[in-house]
Amino acid sequence: EFILQAKPLGEVTSYFIRHEYQTRGLVHFHTFLWIKDAPVMGKNTDVEIASFVQKHISCRLPSQLDEAKLHEYVTKYQTHICGKYCLRTFKNRKFKSGTKETACRFGFPRPTSKRFNLHDVLSSVIARRSNRMKKHLYDLPRTEEERRINNYNPSLLYLWGGNMDIQFLSEDSYSICNYITKYITKAEKSNLQFMDFKDLSKSTFQNLSKFAYACLKSREMGAHEAAD
Repeated sequence: EFILQAKPLGEVTSYFIRHEYQTRGLVHFHTFLWIKDAPVMGKNTDVEIASFVQKHISCRLPSQLDEAKLHEYVTKYQTHICGKYCLRTFKNRKFKSGTKETACRFGFPRPTSKRFNLHDVLSSVIARRSNRMKKHLYDLPRTEEERRINNYNPSLLYLWGGNMDIQFLSEDSYSICNYITKYITKAEKSNLQFMDFKDLSKSTFQNLSKFAYACLKSREMGAHEAAD
């Protein structure tokens, strides 16, 4: 309701929310927001895109003196520490000897920059596939001490009090459609056995209801989700 009414990201014209429970039982949300009059790659200027992104997305390390609570949330929830979950080892194609390198698949530490840098869509997609790690469409202005801070919206982080990974998505490409569809249609763990749900003696509605009930009954669910 806060996002819709207070409009910290602009006026939301449509949205999609999916919640998932991680192995430890913690819930997290995949949220897509369509913002009215948001700039579009290829239609708006780079200046308009940079202005919109920097208005709503930040990687700034707040002052511990002037913004104590926000500083606490950024250091506690938005500071990325690499580990087994994100580190990937791959061969460096620049060397024929097959030298292996280890890199974070989320692209940390992020590059430092004194200004906003917008990359073209094609180079970002190619970089992700060749390096096997994320390369964002843009880089926010970032100091050395902010290289491991994940992007956030100050108002939402202050109210949410938990980790977020906010991104601006606005290019007209197959990759972005695939990226969004992957999360919307992501399968959940299940132990559903093969069954013939087509009973000619019953209506289509009855067959579909039987299938839906079997899916719900066979889906894995942790204690936290069951309690919610």
